Amino acid sequence: MNDKTLKIITILKEIISQYGPPNEQNITKYRGILHDLLVDYERELNLLRITLEQGLVFIIIKDKNSKPFEIQVRQIVGQLHNTCGMDISAAEWAIRTWTEALEIYRIDTCDTDISAEKTEPDAINAIITQTQLKHHPELNTTHKNSENFQCNYGRSIFSPKKHILGLVAIIIIALFVIGLIYGHSIPSATGTFITKWGTEGSENGQFIDPDGIAVAPDGRIYVVDSGNNRIQVFDVNGNFITKLNGQYNHPNDVAISPNGNVYITDPGKSPIQVFDVNGNFITKWGTEGSENGQFSYPSGVVVAPNGQIYVVDSGNNRIQVFDANGTFITKWGTLGSGNGQFRLPKGIEVVSNGRVFVADWENSRIQVFDTNGNYITQWGTEGSENGQFSLPSDVMVAPNGQIYVVDSGNNRIQVFDANGNFITKWGTGGSENSQFNLALSIAVTPNGNVYITDSQNERIQEFSA
Repeated sequence: MNDKTLKIITILKEIISQYGPPNEQNITKYRGILHDLLVDYERELNLLRITLEQGLVFIIIKDKNSKPFEIQVRQIVGQLHNTCGMDISAAEWAIRTWTEALEIYRIDTCDTDISAEKTEPDAINAIITQTQLKHHPELNTTHKNSENFQCNYGRSIFSPKKHILGLVAIIIIALFVIGLIYGHSIPSATGTFITKWGTEGSENGQFIDPDGIAVAPDGRIYVVDSGNNRIQVFDVNGNFITKLNGQYNHPNDVAISPNGNVYITDPGKSPIQVFDVNGNFITKWGTEGSENGQFSYPSGVVVAPNGQIYVVDSGNNRIQVFDANGTFITKWGTLGSGNGQFRLPKGIEVVSNGRVFVADWENSRIQVFDTNGNYITQWGTEGSENGQFSLPSDVMVAPNGQIYVVDSGNNRIQVFDANGNFITKWGTGGSENSQFNLALSIAVTPNGNVYITDSQNERIQEFSA
């Protein structure tokens, strides 16, 4: 272990000695302290903050006696790498540093250069004291203003290829998990539980971080098994059928055309990949960038009734539209919170009446457009009341016209009428039936049954409408 890592561990131990190990009650204090230390001292403390706010430190504490440490490290490092674009060595450093500071496990080797500065105890205590005065529980919940929430990773930590994408991903993850931490338990409403399938693993029918889901015209269910870099196909009862043959690097969404062609967003490999109904590769399109037809972390895709392909270009805060062959047609959206602007949008739905629904993730709202991108309306604000959202991740219109929204940060599904008026909700945080741990995507069958990817529970849940 190098001297710089020892200095960081000293900081963490000082914080832990004052507030105890991280938990859901003191997370606000931890977030404020690490943020202030990040700004004034250590750029690489950002790694520790991300690991904390993603909930991974809680997992280490909870599972310390139930799962071998090296298995935990491997799984958590993979999650940080896959979701944040974090370099493997940096992710391992963050995990092992937390566990050393918490005195759960000892670090054998950890040589990552983290460029530590200004870690004298008096300076540390001064920052902690300032933070105690600054972060009163009744006044502070999160650092919500992303303009003032700067994330400087340090050049030695992230690979150049992922530097820009990493910035987008860090904001996503930090804000996403803040929503999870403050999500409220909400009594189950309709959405009667039918069945579930899936466990953690890489065998057929198992998942690691399942994300997108879609129902094909023949009734088969396609699931993006992101952590296993594959697409799995099931029948309506959850019985495994097949896997799509392809090369992927953390795909995240899937859409099916009326003729059975399969469109996959795969930001780590080729932004858009296309397969036929038999799983044979057809084509791919897109490169990294911000020009027409280029992408920065595409995170959602849908096939419109007219056959056009709508792609959520999340990192560029816009929607792009293509024909079935990948020829660019149009685009709309810029960064912001005004009408027609986005902050890291994710899910998208296009219906036959010409309306386009977008889950505007960081703005915690649903926006509605026509198929040319003209703004129509919106609903939702940040919160946990009926009709409010904490980082909505997907949206789907059922055959009866009702609109289903995956309210990920609140661990629930909300249902609205065609005008955005709240109807009902179901779901709480947890791992029992009808509970969620990072629900991400939704698909609705012609008969109205609802399938949800319950990502951190590594399963699919099915409900009646």
